[in-house]
Amino acid sequence: MSTLFNFIMTERFQYADINAFAENLAPALRYYEFLLVIIDRYEEVNKGLVAIHEEERKLMSAKAGISRVTPDQGHLMVKSSELTTHLHLEIESFYLFAKILLDNVTRFLYVYFGPERGVGLKSHDALAKEHKKYFEAKGLVVPNGLSESIALLKKNICDYRDKKISHELSLKTQKATAWSGSGGARIVVSETKKDNNTAVVWRFAFNSASTSAELPQLMDKINRYIGQVKTLVESNRDKSTFQLKS
Repeated sequence: MSTLFNFIMTERFQYADINAFAENLAPALRYYEFLLVIIDRYEEVNKGLVAIHEEERKLMSAKAGISRVTPDQGHLMVKSSELTTHLHLEIESFYLFAKILLDNVTRFLYVYFGPERGVGLKSHDALAKEHKKYFEAKGLVVPNGLSESIALLKKNICDYRDKKISHELSLKTQKATAWSGSGGARIVVSETKKDNNTAVVWRFAFNSASTSAELPQLMDKINRYIGQVKTLVESNRDKSTFQLKS
């Protein structure tokens, strides 16, 4: 079972209404488990694509300068294209569902500790902006590193999802695949510029704003954040809107 599932199942016994805790955190659990499925599929497709590229390299070496595409090469090119589509699907799906997960965790915290005048926590973006004010108003004991994790996930997940996936406005944007030194696949988003002759120049920028992260690394950051939220809840049960057992 997942870390988040175990947390929900054990923590709910602290409350008079034994299902209140589980019911309010269940939406986050749904998308957390989606991410675990995506991670497994991503790693499988990534391995298959790396293997195809290695086979393509071997065929190129064996051709000894012949430019004509062989049937074997053609087959690998088609398979590579299919797997690339699958790979990009997994990466972009991860960002979309991770954003929903983070939003649901934020809404859970707002229900768990209750509303605060002048603070509306409907999304992770709002939490990134208002969490210090909210935590202070509620008198919460905040675990070390929680603020840093909130800001990091906003930048690495929410901002990338918004700017490069959900709200990408340019129809000319192109996306390619790159691999890190550890072998993890990433999506690289192109930037378009005009040269002195006003001709459009395509350029792929390898920076944090234009390149997706390796999904296992993102999952590690999410798990760290979930652990900090767990500590926040456990350390502040007496400040919850949920009724504790006597």
